Amino acid sequence: MSTQSDDANPTLDRVGYKRPPKHTRWRPGQSGNPSGQRRKEDFNLPSRIKAIFSDPIALRKGDKTFRVSALEAMLIALRNKAMSGDARAIREMFKIATEFNAIDSSNTTLPREFTDDFLNRLSISAVEEILEAYKKIDEEDKMKKEKG
Repeated sequence: MSTQSDDANPTLDRVGYKRPPKHTRWRPGQSGNPSGQRRKEDFNLPSRIKAIFSDPIALRKGDKTFRVSALEAMLIALRNKAMSGDARAIREMFKIATEFNAIDSSNTTLPREFTDDFLNRLSISAVEEILEAYKKIDEEDKMKKEKG
């Protein structure tokens, strides 16, 4: 016993298996998953490295706490190791400083005679004295070149 309207258009109003009510059906162009599938993060190594190095880290100096980038924290740690007399740290600090023009490379590079064994036996003050002596020698050589 069906009515005349059901027979004329049976698929519009019928609700049941695979026939949801009309008001809950997807609209044309509407996605079945509005939030969509989560996208994988783009694997971009340079941007990830930049993010890691720029990530802020809290450092404590005495009673004060301050935030610096991870790269700056690593440089501070390397500087502290160099100041305590670590030969590799001294060499790396000089490489970094000369590469980024933080110091004049012509006057402050470590001489070739400075091997790890030699630097391990020296204190920081001795290294500073040697560097000062090399600076004076370089300055005297420059003055001689200017005069002669």
